[in-house]
Amino acid sequence: MVVDGISSENNVEGFKYKGREYTYTRLYIADMDKKHMGVEKNYHSRVYFDNTDIVIVSGRDNTSIYKADDYEIKTDVTITKVIIEPNYRDPNDTVLYKEKDIDMINKLISVNGKTQAYELENFYTHGNVLCFEYDGCLAADPQVKCGYIAKINDKWIYVSLENQENIKISDDNSVVFYGVEINDSEIISWIEKSDISKGLNY
Repeated sequence: MVVDGISSENNVEGFKYKGREYTYTRLYIADMDKKHMGVEKNYHSRVYFDNTDIVIVSGRDNTSIYKADDYEIKTDVTITKVIIEPNYRDPNDTVLYKEKDIDMINKLISVNGKTQAYELENFYTHGNVLCFEYDGCLAADPQVKCGYIAKINDKWIYVSLENQENIKISDDNSVVFYGVEINDSEIISWIEKSDISKGLNY
């Protein structure tokens, strides 16, 4: 199927399609939620729709995600899916969505304790970003709601949605952040067995 009317270039700011205005975004969409609809008319980039609220154009070198201007991404209510480190580790295909995992995620983000400053040699290899989808919305907005988890000196540290904004990454990828040590043995056991700790060097 050829999809006519979609932008022919990756990373353009936006376009109009079937009467709706679309704007380029930095949203995350899990691969499992992409529905292939065909190819773009001019350059044959692959095109994916999410009920046309979100349009994904995947070219040879990169992927661009566009959101209809009249569609609102949900950023609260109930967490229904978590995309783990979508930019740097097996992009967009490590996803938590089973009921048990979501229950544990809700326990994780509710961890209480003293917030302290921590430092890591590398933000990307020693920790994972957690991007949350809410209430069945098939997109996560990293600029609004993301957490971070890392292991330092045999201790798991969680950076809340609010403290994620205070993460400071240096040019050499070393990082200073503010987080809470996880002491709950059930949560720790789950972290170490699940994909939430996938790919980490510690």
